[in-house]
Amino acid sequence: MEHKIEDLAMKGLFLLKECEKPFLKEWSHLKKDMKAWQNELVSEFESMIVYGFNNLSQNTFESSNDFIHLLVLRWQKRHPEFVDDFDSIFLISAVENLFHKVLKRENAGFLEHQAVQVFLQKFSTRSCTRSSWNTRMTNG
Repeated sequence: MEHKIEDLAMKGLFLLKECEKPFLKEWSHLKKDMKAWQNELVSEFESMIVYGFNNLSQNTFESSNDFIHLLVLRWQKRHPEFVDDFDSIFLISAVENLFHKVLKRENAGFLEHQAVQVFLQKFSTRSCTRSSWNTRMTNG
């Protein structure tokens, strides 16, 4: 079962890579709306996009955990201070929502939407609690 989940997560990661340009375009529209919030969370979200998903298509990964590990390391380098779990969940959910919008425009099917959801859920599960990042990343 774990192998099938990983296959679906890898399909989700592949779709994220394939949709990078339309995603970044959608992100730029959302960013303009978010700037009006004048909230610290906007800069957190910006760094997540810049350090996580920008140039995603230029990298290859053997497993979804490889990408998750890279993203967490980038996030830790950019934000050595603690980021609240609820903020992290909000950010990851917003990223997922943007990708679903892009997939819908691309006429993607249920499996494609499910793959993105599985990947981002796996990412969320492995990355939300900063105090356990090292444990999660070393235990896979």
